[in-house]
Amino acid sequence: FSKTFAPGFRIGWVLSPSFVRDKLVLAQESATLCPPVFSQFAVSSYLAHWDWRAQVDSFINMYRIRRDTMLASLAETMPEGTTWSHPSGGFFVWLTMPGAIDSAAMLPRAVTKFVAYTPGTAFYADGRGQRNIRLSFCYPTPER
Repeated sequence: FSKTFAPGFRIGWVLSPSFVRDKLVLAQESATLCPPVFSQFAVSSYLAHWDWRAQVDSFINMYRIRRDTMLASLAETMPEGTTWSHPSGGFFVWLTMPGAIDSAAMLPRAVTKFVAYTPGTAFYADGRGQRNIRLSFCYPTPER
């Protein structure tokens, strides 16, 4: 619920067969000594009294517009040989740059232009991903 209700509300739910639920309960009990009761009550009240499905629909539409804007901008501005994902969910586009461009080395220059991204090397343990960038479309408005 941290994306749909409020930041920091780390509460989720699972619908599963009982044999899976039993294992999940055991894993959760060993990882969380005291679940946040206030957060559970707040989310329970929200689900019981508010149109949360409409809120989720509004987020889906908002993020779809932001994703589509980013994809259109990439198509207009990226050099030949650059490829990127076309996500059907989530908040990120995975971009692969042509040639020997190093995304980590390029980051300081990008930040001076108020552009932030995660270099692809952050997602590999073996040093790969130098040509990759993870771009977030969840925060910037389409105008940016």
